[in-house]
Amino acid sequence: MTRLQVTALDRRNLQGTGTLLEAITGLAARIAVDQAPTHVVIVRPRSVDLLDPRPLREAGIPFGWQVAGFTDSCTTHGEVEALGLLGRARQGPGGVEHAMAFLEWPDDRWWWWRAPFAGKGVHTAKALVRDATLGDPMPDGLGRWWLMRRRDGPKVQLEPMGMGGIH
Repeated sequence: MTRLQVTALDRRNLQGTGTLLEAITGLAARIAVDQAPTHVVIVRPRSVDLLDPRPLREAGIPFGWQVAGFTDSCTTHGEVEALGLLGRARQGPGGVEHAMAFLEWPDDRWWWWRAPFAGKGVHTAKALVRDATLGDPMPDGLGRWWLMRRRDGPKVQLEPMGMGGIH
């Protein structure tokens, strides 16, 4: 059994008076600037859960299966509404590193935000947003996790461990 540390953020406090997507881009920028590893983000009705997927990767579980398995995970904070990735990414081989957020919903809609670094921060004014509802092509290597879950059936069972962890 692989143990993961999950940070469950209260969605109302996180969003404040802004939108979910504004809150997600803020989290992505903080994770990227802190040089933390890319995190899986799970959006639920009452929380936004962040987890570092490295223990699953170290256990030999393919990354796409890891994320697809979370599509069906239910906790006391509710069912999964959307899930994705937050952190640093590199565009193409030898490309420029940037902050990135990607979310996908059960109906296969997706949203992708990325912004270049500016000094010790993120240059949000130069952010690029792509969106399935605008007819944009899905970025390579991201998403299709709900489809994978429906097709192949990976599942991650979440159980409370106390003190902010699950396994």
